[in-house]
Amino acid sequence: MSAGLYVLIAGTFGSGKSTLVRNLLNRHGGYQATGLVTRSSDGFFEAAGCYKEGKKYGGADDFGKLSDIKPLVEASNAPVFLCEGVRAATFGPISLCNFFAAKNGVFVYLFCDKELSAERIMSRSNKEMKSYKDFNSVLEGFRSIGIPCYRVSAAQSQDAVCDCMEHIIQENLR
Repeated sequence: MSAGLYVLIAGTFGSGKSTLVRNLLNRHGGYQATGLVTRSSDGFFEAAGCYKEGKKYGGADDFGKLSDIKPLVEASNAPVFLCEGVRAATFGPISLCNFFAAKNGVFVYLFCDKELSAERIMSRSNKEMKSYKDFNSVLEGFRSIGIPCYRVSAAQSQDAVCDCMEHIIQENLR
């Protein structure tokens, strides 16, 4: 067993990574978090991390070590395994192990400009953004070894972002 498609979603703080995963899970009948994995009700998605009501983030940021994600991908029987988080978006041996634990993988960079990111951080936590990270170099690293990579604008509506992700997922499940 292993997931059919591993989807790594990267983006700076406030880009909407956790919101995107929640919306994808909700489009598939809702979700239930058990331990460090959250499953869509229809079984189509599994996601690394605990997504619970009222929690502002999820994904790989729930893990002490990124290497803890690989066994979850290997044990998954979902068609799609989602992983998101600022900490997860690195190009290196641990990230690659997570990719190759699934049958196929894609990298998605959910990007937004610094002002939008700062506005979202302020609205959810009333704190100023401390840093802004650009993931283009990470995207180029994955692209250089043949992993399909996509840039998705977080400045569009949540539904539009979700529609775009559903299209990317369907295109890569073939």
